[in-house]
Amino acid sequence: MPEYKKKVKIVATLGPASDSQEMITQLIKEGVNIFRLNMSHLKSDDALKIIKRIEKAEKKAGRTVGILADLSGPKIRIGKVKEDTTLNAGDEIKISKKSATGDKEAISINFSSILKGLKPGTTIFLGDGDIILKAKRKVRGGVMAEVLAGGKMRSSMGFLAQDISLGGSMITKKDKEDINALSNAGVTAFAVSFVQSKKEIKQVRRRLPEEKALMVIAKIETPKAVKNVEEIMDEADGIMIARGDLGLSMPMEKIPQIQKELIELGRDKAKIVITATQMLESMKENPLPTRAEVTDVATAVLEGTDAVMFSAETATGKYPLRTIEMAKAIIKSTEGQVYEREFTKEDNIADAISASVTNVAKEVEAKLIIVLTESGRTARLIARHRQDIPIVAMSPHEATTRKLNFIWGVYPHKEARSSIVHNFKELTKETQKVAKSNRILKLKKGDIFVIGAGVPFEEPGTTNLLLVEKVK
Repeated sequence: MPEYKKKVKIVATLGPASDSQEMITQLIKEGVNIFRLNMSHLKSDDALKIIKRIEKAEKKAGRTVGILADLSGPKIRIGKVKEDTTLNAGDEIKISKKSATGDKEAISINFSSILKGLKPGTTIFLGDGDIILKAKRKVRGGVMAEVLAGGKMRSSMGFLAQDISLGGSMITKKDKEDINALSNAGVTAFAVSFVQSKKEIKQVRRRLPEEKALMVIAKIETPKAVKNVEEIMDEADGIMIARGDLGLSMPMEKIPQIQKELIELGRDKAKIVITATQMLESMKENPLPTRAEVTDVATAVLEGTDAVMFSAETATGKYPLRTIEMAKAIIKSTEGQVYEREFTKEDNIADAISASVTNVAKEVEAKLIIVLTESGRTARLIARHRQDIPIVAMSPHEATTRKLNFIWGVYPHKEARSSIVHNFKELTKETQKVAKSNRILKLKKGDIFVIGAGVPFEEPGTTNLLLVEKVK
């Protein structure tokens, strides 16, 4: 199966193991649809250099990809600690409002305001769960905590606990600088960290140049984000299920059900869903994943996720290319079993036409669905049904072509002209040409294909046209 024929999209994080010109090219050829730039570990100047490499690699590979800039957000961390500081189970340690070098007796955090809401009994995780504490009681200048699981402390370890709230804006100075630097540099979407409500999405969107129509992806990584996910999803273009932090900020056993519900909600709302974190984690060190990891990726695919994302596996791991090969193999083996779905509530003409496109395509045994789209929304509405017929989405806009890389089952087709069609005659002429020449499935004389589009042409959000055509 060529890389471009898989329906579930692959997101690969670039880092020291993978951000060379040669490796980026290989990753595109192997099947990566989206590259993630983790701005927690990058300065904007470094990100700009990587974007230039991606653009060169696209030309060599003959395919465009999406670029996702993952903003740092207000990461909560402990302060500096003395070297060789080790905590043991049963120890007590103060989490102090006062900034000072930490030791076995006390540590500080960079957002001391959260200590007000830290209730006795709350479980606290340092790092990626390397050390586990339990808040015991409030004391003058901070909170006392018991060490449940000890270990060696490091300066600037992450700090996570349930129901913590920073208050105020979640968009940091670095986020603002990164948005300003990258908005006009070829980025397709920004992922927003520590989202609590739709407010953070609006804050980011206001900073984006309107003419670029960049996407905003909300990272769901806190209980509050899960609670407010409907309003967040309505405001955002999609979500990332950030299972790492989410699994530490709420009971871990709830994550599988939350994942399933969020993927289902994304389909309801025709929004992008990226399932992320520790999917093939062991491949950082090993050439093969565990069987549990294979099952994890397959489960996300079966649930209907638009994309699966790899972080350390491709950024710093020993086997970035093998990771993508394995992901592609799992997707190939599994995605044919994703269930189709009809949506009983079609609120508007676009919803109804999109549903009809999929139903008619099945009834007439069409071999291809061709979508003409200005913004990509028509393609999302059709793709959410998860039918098995390939969807080729035509757009004259490079930005839209890149967005289509995020959507399940959609294969971008970039038109060289500023507009695809102006009238019905051009519509049939151009779609006939694409039906016979696209690189997904070249149709022969007599083959049936279905067209979804909007009239007037060139106007976004006007999906109102369905045509059934035979290749001439």
